[in-house]
Amino acid sequence: MKAPICEKCMQSDTLCPACKEKVDAGKVTACDIRVARNLYNLSKDVKELHDVEIIRAVESPDLIVIICARGDAKKIVGSNGIIVKELSKILQKAIRVVEKPYNRDDFIEKLLHPIPVLGINILYTPHGEMLKVIIPKGRKPPVSDEYMSDILKKLYDQDMVIVNE
Repeated sequence: MKAPICEKCMQSDTLCPACKEKVDAGKVTACDIRVARNLYNLSKDVKELHDVEIIRAVESPDLIVIICARGDAKKIVGSNGIIVKELSKILQKAIRVVEKPYNRDDFIEKLLHPIPVLGINILYTPHGEMLKVIIPKGRKPPVSDEYMSDILKKLYDQDMVIVNE
């Protein structure tokens, strides 16, 4: 399993100097570490997790978004969602697994899936740029506006609003 921290750090409660340096530089977060360690522990019983790659994990109050390598999402979710359900129980938060996006817009589309994104516009406000994500009228995103905005801010340093049209 590949993760933002090395295998030795996934096995222990402490970080090696190289992984600690990544944390100090802001390249790795506490959420990355928690997700990597818990998936590593689950991989002892689930062989499908042995070759997955976790790129990043981003946390909001009730949700963790795991960004993995392309093709690894189905392995992390597991048959009938069994692995992601177990991870959700361990971390006590909802989990959403997204394969590595090509860009910010691709990430938004993957996070909102299965709801189609009709458009993504940039709004210029007195406080800076903000994204306006347009989805079909009457559709409710699987992730709340607040959490989406929080996650986008952490990953892309951009505010966002979802609008039904």
